[in-house]
Amino acid sequence: MKQTKILKIVFATMLLGLSLACTPEHLQSTFDPKGPIARDQGYLFEILFWAMAAVFVVVQTGLVYTIIRYRRKSENELPKQVHGHDKLEIAWTIAPIFVLAAVAIPTVSMIFEHDEIPTNMPRIEVTAEGYQWWWGFDYTDENINVTTANELHIPTDTVINVSLKSENVIHSFWIPKLAGKMDLVPNNNNSMWFIADEPGEYYAQCAEYCGTSHANMKFKVFAHDQAGFDEWVTNEQKSANASLIECASADANCSGLAAKGAYIFANKKFSGVIRGQQVDNQMCAACHTVAGMKIRGNAGPVLTHVASRTTLASGMFDNTDENLTAWITDPKNMKPGVYMPTLNFEEGDVEALVAYLQTLR
Repeated sequence: MKQTKILKIVFATMLLGLSLACTPEHLQSTFDPKGPIARDQGYLFEILFWAMAAVFVVVQTGLVYTIIRYRRKSENELPKQVHGHDKLEIAWTIAPIFVLAAVAIPTVSMIFEHDEIPTNMPRIEVTAEGYQWWWGFDYTDENINVTTANELHIPTDTVINVSLKSENVIHSFWIPKLAGKMDLVPNNNNSMWFIADEPGEYYAQCAEYCGTSHANMKFKVFAHDQAGFDEWVTNEQKSANASLIECASADANCSGLAAKGAYIFANKKFSGVIRGQQVDNQMCAACHTVAGMKIRGNAGPVLTHVASRTTLASGMFDNTDENLTAWITDPKNMKPGVYMPTLNFEEGDVEALVAYLQTLR
């Protein structure tokens, strides 16, 4: 009796988990498509699901029937022994061929359809590069020419053609509500395209295990109407807070906390630790780019307009002064395995850096 109760609880828990997993309202649910690629893939999933459900029902029905029909009815009775059944064996050999053909036709058709980029809509070219563990986005069209990180901004009703690159390990680019997964393979660039039907904020994720902080390699996609996207591009093309760029010069004579932060960012060297290894002569500008500064590092995300982003650490934390302070002070505690060093700051350095970075809008 106790075992039966436990089984009922387990079964009910499994059903509850299954129902929660299928909710379209989930931020990364594929059951709420917002673009033609995701919608087509959802339709194909339904075909495959019901085909597999039909196979499951047929097989399990036959199994249950066989168990009951040919069970041993008494201890003294030996069920009839059957050795081979030509008609049945031919049937279960041929039937899977028809099932596979039925699901292969829409699958192959959709693969060829999605291989063709629509030519009757506006198009934007974006290069997405996967790092450990963050994303870089480079808009390569001449009229845009913007580089950013961890947040992808796009216009609606526009083909976004994405070239996928990785220089380290295999990653996978996945925006559940807009498109399926595509791998980023070192030395073998891939590409994919997608379209957003309506403005919104879409959650995305690396979907291929890529190391310690794989689960923390997130990003957001912001779909705007055309006017909103144009406004974003115009802002991104500017040098962030040009008035403080001159304060980064070693011989500048600027006052104010943010000005001090600009100087520290571009000039001050620190000792620290990266993944357990002692390092020296570390400079913020040697790893991060801020447009307008003479030093343009590329080991970490571009920070030109970092204050206008909604999150930090590749989608992990809200972009607030408190989180930015914690991130600069002890990044390894915020994101396991991160390659950003934990530096030995002097008093006031972090406060000044936060003040400066929060001007970069």
